[in-house]
Amino acid sequence: MPLVGAVMAGATPGNILRDIVPFLFMLLPVFMIDTVRDRVRWHFIITACVVVLGVVFSARVIAPLVLASSGFDGAAQLGMNMSAQDPHRLANAPSVLFAAMAMLGAAGVLISRRMNANGLLSAVFLSALALIPVAAMALVLQRASLGLLAAGVVFWVGVGIVKKPRRMAIPLLGLAVLCVAVWGPLPDVVAGLSHKNAMVGANMRWQEAAAVRDALHGIGAVLFGNGWGATVQSPAVGDAIVTFTHSLGTTLWLKSGLVGVGLGVAYFGGLALALIRFLPIHPILVVALGAPMVIDYLLYASFKSLDFGLILLLVALYGARSAHAAPVWTARQSCCIQNHTQ
Repeated sequence: MPLVGAVMAGATPGNILRDIVPFLFMLLPVFMIDTVRDRVRWHFIITACVVVLGVVFSARVIAPLVLASSGFDGAAQLGMNMSAQDPHRLANAPSVLFAAMAMLGAAGVLISRRMNANGLLSAVFLSALALIPVAAMALVLQRASLGLLAAGVVFWVGVGIVKKPRRMAIPLLGLAVLCVAVWGPLPDVVAGLSHKNAMVGANMRWQEAAAVRDALHGIGAVLFGNGWGATVQSPAVGDAIVTFTHSLGTTLWLKSGLVGVGLGVAYFGGLALALIRFLPIHPILVVALGAPMVIDYLLYASFKSLDFGLILLLVALYGARSAHAAPVWTARQSCCIQNHTQ
């Protein structure tokens, strides 16, 4: 129906294609689940690829600032100025938040389960690597990402204290050391987040939803949307005419109507429920995957990306595992490798 609506509305081929391709990314679980579901090695490969992708995106964001501070004259040519802007919105990518949370969570599990030099070195390496995506999100003041990251760490600590309090002494000490390491820029980041919150609030998300409602004329459009390539005058981007919104729900409403929203709720809700079932088994992985899902569902337009499709694929893969398979982080899995015991 969205394609029929696009043809009837006279949408441009470019806009149609820009909508269809991200939609196909979101269907990666449908296309690939049967191919890789029973191949544990591929689970690790995809997980590692998403983590590497997040680190690379983050490094791209912070590299110009690092080079500029070290006296490199060509830093501005890399696409970001000293005002900490991220013109390509790479720090918004779901893989960035996933990489930070997965590596921090893995580091905590490593030092709680392996009280030896290898475990400690692996945890230090993962924690240091996790600071790259954390720095990228802090640099561009990603409130939701940093907030969910902090909430996730608090949740993991709480779960650890409740389930295995004797093993939490070393992880808590490591967390304290990590906090000391980032204490210098922390006041500036908090001040920047507070100022941004005071200036932009909810970033016109409710007004954007109202604009989508006003763009749907007639019962047919309300039910089936305006089709692929449909545009909306969005107050969230200064009343510019754009082909997206900052919420997956309102985007589906604009493109495919309430019917599409209902199908989306069934599809994404099913993935979310499959993930939630594994929360008692693997809180690290569940929270690391769930956080970018929540953000892309509700707040950011980064759901129109390949790495969001890869996040959904990971949700489907791990959600499809038997409830008897309990994943365990090990030192050899230095970058989110899952080792499942039956």
